[in-house]
Amino acid sequence: MKNKHQPYRLYLMLAGLLVILIGLSIYAFNPHHQQRISKPRDHYLFVYFTMPKYPNNEQIHFAVSTDGYHFNPLHHNQPVFFAKKGYPAVRDPFIMRAQNHKGFYILATAGGWQQESGDPTTIAQPNPNIHVWHSQNLTDWHESLVPIADQQTKFVWAPEAIYDRQHHKYLVYWSQPINAKLPQSKFAIYAAQTKDFKHFTKPRVYLNQKNQSQIDMTIFSSGTNYYQFTKNETTKQVFETRLTQLINKKRQAIPSHRLVQEKNVEGPTVYKLYHQHKWLLLLDHYDQKGYQAFSTSNLNSGQFTPIHSKSYHLPIGARHGTVIPITKIEYQRLWKHYQ
Repeated sequence: MKNKHQPYRLYLMLAGLLVILIGLSIYAFNPHHQQRISKPRDHYLFVYFTMPKYPNNEQIHFAVSTDGYHFNPLHHNQPVFFAKKGYPAVRDPFIMRAQNHKGFYILATAGGWQQESGDPTTIAQPNPNIHVWHSQNLTDWHESLVPIADQQTKFVWAPEAIYDRQHHKYLVYWSQPINAKLPQSKFAIYAAQTKDFKHFTKPRVYLNQKNQSQIDMTIFSSGTNYYQFTKNETTKQVFETRLTQLINKKRQAIPSHRLVQEKNVEGPTVYKLYHQHKWLLLLDHYDQKGYQAFSTSNLNSGQFTPIHSKSYHLPIGARHGTVIPITKIEYQRLWKHYQ
């Protein structure tokens, strides 16, 4: 005997399948969703500043690359925007992609260098603030001047940030004098946590090694490890350490015969090449050489191979910046907007 409910059940099954297919189509062809998950980050953005001898110096500059080696400056190597809050000078810019597809952040030192006295090592307008910009699209930026350190602190240098997966917050870190009342005392790395780059926990010492100053730390996450590259301000060299957790004082030193040879360097930045088991490390030779690039196939090894200057290109006058991978769409948007 034929089941009289069979056509009705078949109808329900077909209707349910149609609803699923329509939902999947909307989900798959939503441009916003596609941009989030399907676009490879196989292009690169370099954010940097230039020294006072260049026009419109000490502001935010952009350069882009298709291979991670050759960077073309945007906006004719002029600033893409100017700081409008606080002292009108920006140094040591750091850019990061925000967690959960919430745009991008740029952090930077708030202050420039005086040269009126003939001493280029005297910083102008010391303050406990940092510049913070936020953007959803890399072209429209919203600026804040954020007090991050104790109000007695005069120098807050080279702020950077990384997302702490364990605590679900951003760890913001920078260098400042260990004694706020003595600005010329030795420097250490300080850190604070935040969820929104507006409200921060109380700053604490993050790295303070005996008999040396430390500045210009950068942290790169790879697998289950965090790799830190920090400048020993006493010897003017960059050294590498490894952590398994960001809030963890058990750092493991990674000796590097190559890094020991590099003197008068600062502002390290690290990035991975797309679809290659290769990382690039850029060191800023602040004396006269400009940037030097190194490659490694193993961040644990401490082995870095110098890249010949003819094999990479950075903008003229570029200083202490950071590189992040971006998508082709983001690359094209930047190129169109700033050219």
